[in-house]
Order: sequence, then C-alpha cells, then structure tokens
Amino acid sequence: MRPFSRDHFAVWAHAIALAAWLLITPSDVAADERSLVIALRSRRLYELAERVCRDQLQTTNLSAREQAVALEELMRTLGLHALELSGAERAEKFDEAIAEADRFRKTHPAHPFEASIVLQAALTSLARGEVIVVEGAMSSRLPAQQQAALAALRQAETEIEALAAKLTIDIPQRRRVEPKPDEPTADELFILASHLGYHQARARLLRAEMYEPTSNDRRALLLSAAETLVAVSTKLTKEDPVRNEVALELIRAWRQLGEVAQASELATKLDQEGMPRDVRLDARAEALRLLFLGKDAVLPDPTAIERTLDGSSSAELDLAILELMLVRAKQLPASSAEQKEIAGEAAEWTSTIVSNHGAYWGRRADNLLLAALPKASSGASELLARSADRLYLQGSLEDARQAYDEAAASAKLAGDLTSAFSLAFKSAMIDEQQKRYPAAAQKFVALATSDPASAEASTAHLRGLWNLAQAARSSAEVLAEYTRELDEHLRLWPTAASAQQAAIWRMRLAATSAELAPAIRASALVPRDSDKAEEATQLLIACARAAVIKASADDRMQVAKESVAAFELRLLGAMRKLPAMWSSGDRELVLAAAELLITYTAQQALAESMLAASARGIPAPDDAWTASAARWQMVAMASDPARADDAEELVKRLPVDDLSLTALLDTLETFPAGGKQHQQQLASVRLAIVEHWRRSATSLNSASQLTLSRHEASALASLGKWEEALVAFEKLAKSHPQDARVQEALAELLLDSTDRTSLERALAQWRLVASKSRPRTERWFRAKHRVATAQLRLGDRAGAKALASFLLASPPGLDGTAWKLPFEQIVSESSR
Repeated sequence: MRPFSRDHFAVWAHAIALAAWLLITPSDVAADERSLVIALRSRRLYELAERVCRDQLQTTNLSAREQAVALEELMRTLGLHALELSGAERAEKFDEAIAEADRFRKTHPAHPFEASIVLQAALTSLARGEVIVVEGAMSSRLPAQQQAALAALRQAETEIEALAAKLTIDIPQRRRVEPKPDEPTADELFILASHLGYHQARARLLRAEMYEPTSNDRRALLLSAAETLVAVSTKLTKEDPVRNEVALELIRAWRQLGEVAQASELATKLDQEGMPRDVRLDARAEALRLLFLGKDAVLPDPTAIERTLDGSSSAELDLAILELMLVRAKQLPASSAEQKEIAGEAAEWTSTIVSNHGAYWGRRADNLLLAALPKASSGASELLARSADRLYLQGSLEDARQAYDEAAASAKLAGDLTSAFSLAFKSAMIDEQQKRYPAAAQKFVALATSDPASAEASTAHLRGLWNLAQAARSSAEVLAEYTRELDEHLRLWPTAASAQQAAIWRMRLAATSAELAPAIRASALVPRDSDKAEEATQLLIACARAAVIKASADDRMQVAKESVAAFELRLLGAMRKLPAMWSSGDRELVLAAAELLITYTAQQALAESMLAASARGIPAPDDAWTASAARWQMVAMASDPARADDAEELVKRLPVDDLSLTALLDTLETFPAGGKQHQQQLASVRLAIVEHWRRSATSLNSASQLTLSRHEASALASLGKWEEALVAFEKLAKSHPQDARVQEALAELLLDSTDRTSLERALAQWRLVASKSRPRTERWFRAKHRVATAQLRLGDRAGAKALASFLLASPPGLDGTAWKLPFEQIVSESSR
C-alpha cells in the first residue's frame, strides 16, 4: 500500500489536499499562510506549522472558506506529525486532529464547508488504520492492534458513506438555489462527492491486507475495491488530479489479484511525459513490483533504475527498490557471500530511505528487511536494534522497549549472547527511566543470573538492586526480596567492582534493622583503600550501636564484644597489624570500640590502650578526635570503681572547653550505672566537673550556666539529695520554661517521689511536657507513658488504662515502636 505521497506521506494527505484545492479557494492572505504551512511540513517542522494554523484560526475576521482552509491544514499537519511518531504519542496526535474537527463543528454548527471538514476527519481515521496495516506484517501484530486498525478503517468507511448519502440529498437542493458568496457551489460539492468512492475503495484495500494472501475475504475486498475504482475513474475528467491517484490504487488492486497484464499496461500509461512527476515515480514503483510476480522475469540491477525526476525522488519507488534487493538476495544460495553482500546493501539502502523520507518510511523499510531475514540471524537483531535506537531517540520509549526485547530475543536465537545481553539491558533501562521499577528489577536480575559468569552480569544485577530499592519503599514484600538479592549479589560476585556498592547498600539496610552479622559480612568486601571505605566504617559503627541497643539486657555485653571484634578485624586486618597510616575512619572505629567496651563490657583498660595506640598513630589525630578520646578516657576512669578518687583528681587538670566538658557531662549522665553505688560514683565525678568548670572559667555564657545548673541538679538527684535537686530543678524550670530537658527532668524527679503531693505535681508536669511536644515523637510517647504511670501510682487505674488503650488502638497504633510493650504493661497493671 501507499499511504503518503505529498508532504512525504500518505495518499490520504494528498486526497485531502486535492479536496481542499477543488472545494476551497482561499483569499490571498490565507493562501500565503497555507504556503507557509506546507513549506514547514516539508521540512518536518510540525510544531511550528501547527502554531501557524492555530494562530490563523484565532483570527476574528476569517471568512467561512478561510476558516475551513485553516482547520483542514491544522488537521493535516497533526496527522502528518502523527506518522513521524509511534505508540501512544502517535495516537495522541491522531486524537488531537479528530478533536479539532469535533471542537470546530460544535462551535460552528451548520458550517457552510462542513462536508470538507467531515471528509478531513474521515481521512484521519483512515490514516490511523492505514499506518498500523502498512508498517508491518499484520500477522506479527497483537490482536489489540489488529482491532484498532480495523476499527479505524470501519470508522472511516462509515463516515464517508454517511457523507455520500448526505451529499446525494444536498447537491440537487443546492442546484435549485443561487449559491451564497461564502459557501461551496453545487459543482464543487459534486466533485467532492465523486472522490468519495476512491476513499472507500482505499479503505477496503487496506482491510484486505489484514487477511492472509489466499483468504477468500481478502479476495472479496480486493475485487470490491477494484470494481469501485474502475467506476470512479469513469466519472472523473482527465483534468481531475484524483484520476491519477485512482489509477495508482487500481494498479495495486490488480497486482494483488494477479491481473498483471492490466496492471502493467496502466503503469506504463502513467509513466509518460506530461504526467505529474510524483505520479510517474510511483508508477515506476508499481511496475517494478509487478516484475516480482513473473516466474521467469529478469530483475534489473537496482543501481540501473532511474529513481529521480527533475531532482525529486519518491519514497514509494525507493521502497520498491529495497524490495527488489531483497528478492534478488532470496534468489541466491543461502548464506553465500553474494547474498550477504546484497543484504548489506539493503540495510544501507534502508538508512538512505530514513534520511530522505523520514521515520515512517524507515519503519516500513525495517519491516521489509525483518520479513526477509531469518529471525535467528545477526542481521535481524541488528536491524531491530537499529530500529529500537531510532525509536528511543525519537522519544517513543514504549515502542523502543518492545523493539529492544525483540532484538534481544533475535540475537539470542542467533547465538549472539553478547548482543542479546546489551539489548535486554537497554530494554530494562527504559523500564527504569519510566519508573517501572519492579519490571526493571526483574529484567536486570534475570539477565544477570541467567549467566553469572558474564563480564557484565554483576553490573546488571546492581542495577536490578537499585530498582528493587525504589520499589521496596512502598512494599514490605519487595523489601524482603531486595534483602535476599543483596545477599545473593555478595555471594555471587564478591570480588566484582559492584560488590562494594552492594555491600554499602546491605550495610545501610542492616543499620535500619539493627542486624550486626550482615553488616560485618558486607564490610569485609569493602577494602580499606576503597573510596567507599569511610562510608563502610561509619555504617558498621552505626549498625553495631543499633544492634547493642536492640539487644536484651542479658545479650547486650555479648553483642558489644562481637561489635568490637568486628571493629578490630576491620582496623587490623587478617595480619593483626595496626595501620601504617591512620585514616579518620580508623580512629572513628577506635572511638566506637572504646565507647562499647567502657559502656557495656567494663573493659576500661582495653579501651584506654586502644585509644592510646590510635593517638600515637601517623598522622597525628585532629583536635576533635583528641577531645573525644580524652572524654572516653575520663569516662573509663570515672566508671571504674577502683579509680574513682583518681578520676576526681584528674578532673582538676581538665582544660576548660565548653563543648568538651558538656559532652563529658552528657556522657556520664547517660552512662548505664551498675548499681546505686556506681551511680553515685559517677554523680560525684559530675559534680566535680561542674565545680571545676565554674571555678576555672573566666566567664560563663547563659548556655553554659544552664548546662552546669542542670547537671548539678541531676547529679544531686543521683546522690539521693532529692530535696536539694528539687529546689534546683524548680528554679531552673521557672527561669527556663521553654527548655524541654529541664521541664522533663523536673517531671521525672517528681515522679520518683512517693508522697501524693509530689506525684500530683508530677502528673501535671508530665501533661505539660506532653502538650508542648510534637505528637508521636520520642518525648511525646515518654510523657504519655509517664502520665499513665503517675495515674497508676495515684490510684487512677481507669484513667491510666484508658490512656494506654487509646494510644494502642488509635491509628497508626504502636506496632513497630519501642512503646508498644510499656503501654501494654500499663493496661495489664491497670486491670489487676
């Protein structure tokens, strides 16, 4: 079939142009605008052409004739643009063209040139169906596409038949009255009506191509179309431009019916001097195709064919030349050098067709090549790959993805596994680009695991992991799959470059779930000299801290020891040697090890020796690390019952630095004491630090004064000096009403009391803290829990139970939080 001749495309566009030329004679200004639009289309500047048409339609003083011209040119431009696109983008352009006609007819009911607009819309539907039929063998298309083509063609036929019936009534009526200045004459409508049979015949020819070559349905449609075309040709004058188009369609119908002699005779008549240039070139294309039907026909050399006239070429003739190349190649021995040479020339000719005539004709050429090449051939996969690349560059991502899948399958059948891998990778990348993360992940993972030994397998799997991570954000099931695939990556490709990134991702995941073992295994795959070493170290530390906190009281010491052992292994390596050059990450490992040893294992001596070794390392540590190390050395001494007096003596020699002393006080305040005596020992050291800071500081700012006063009050409470602590905290709470830590400390101190008055004050204070805390934050939950606790101690079991039950039942509830069990215990105690 021949969908486009003028404007680089289909007969429907040419037919519309003829209808407009015969029916609508625009003003000089409108004619200039139309010439501009045609020129822009010839250069495929469709967006600009559309803009010109829309601007013209917005002009207020247009006559009805000029309105119709502008609208038809806009619809024609949209249709031509659609053929350069594919997939959803093409459908949108066709829909837009139809919508323009519908919109115009609603805003201009009973428009004088409605017949021309209706025809334009019908031919757009015809083009929509035609492009599906002619761009590829229908047998390879999906049922949905076949149905879409059939629906569009039948829609066109229905609209044309309805228009023909209307014109049969309108034309005699128009002849009985004088024509108005701004409406078509009866003769103009008669000419339009005489062309409708041609369009109906074309729709039947297209429907015929949807059936198998030997189908009775196909032959019936071809016969009907040929009969209609013959009837139309007898009614047209020699001067009517549509006459040549009818003749070309008749040649095609006769060729498919096997009427070679009649078709050849007509093709020869059309390729004569005096005939339009494009008609002559298209007639040559049909004459060439007729040669293919002859059993003993001598096929010409493609280079000997005169393919241009006056410097102009024909897409249809160039396509026929490609068909000639493929027929000649098929006549040669399979896989012979001559056959491969012609196949190569055919592929190059396809590129020429794309360059000269656009993407639409390129796709038709590709389909011809694909039909001629065995599916299990490198040529087929290369062609599909080139088509996919072109679709991708055009932005037709959905079609490109499908083409890459087909190309990958073809390459795999041909035994070209390298190309198959690359093409499947591109398909998955399009899924990723379109944010179809589950589909992309599935493709990447399947690609990698199908051949784990492939050089690119780990890279593909890593991309699959990234896509799984995106999908896992909203699915617990996918999160579990992501975790499994991370472990699988580290198992299959532990030495690949991708393993380090996968290890980092696995450690991040382990940190969020406080899983120590996976983090330790993953960290071993990130060498100390890697650019990811620092991040791996920080994640290992974070994971260890989270795992220690998550562990039960009975298991906490063991988890801390396992964490320190992992730190030592990362720091010392298999040879158990200190680093020759210490990185910041190395020293962070030592600090973290010291923290865990001192806080959870009571191995102060080991912690201090590690800190000392790190301090001696090269290069020298920075000031920040030195200050942190000194803090933990002080904590090690203060937390050792045997060195309590030494700790208080050492305090007197501490340098006065606000940040360092604040950090030391905070650490000692939160240090897990081993009993009341140990708690009081730590509190005594804190008081000593407070006194030393006050005595040694030349001046104290308000923040430092608050820090000292709060820690002094807290230490007094730990020493059992409850009343002194209460006075201190009440004074602070009054002077710092917006300080949450102070208000919370006062509330906690009051709740530790046993007298009713203090408990009632505690209840009021915790309610105050809760009211000033953001809902569902850690402080808010703590305040609510303490409110319920105070109610219990005051004997208000019903109130405590109601509060706890409400928090447990109110969405989103407390599942997954550390507060579920404490509030369940409140409910349980309240029910006794």
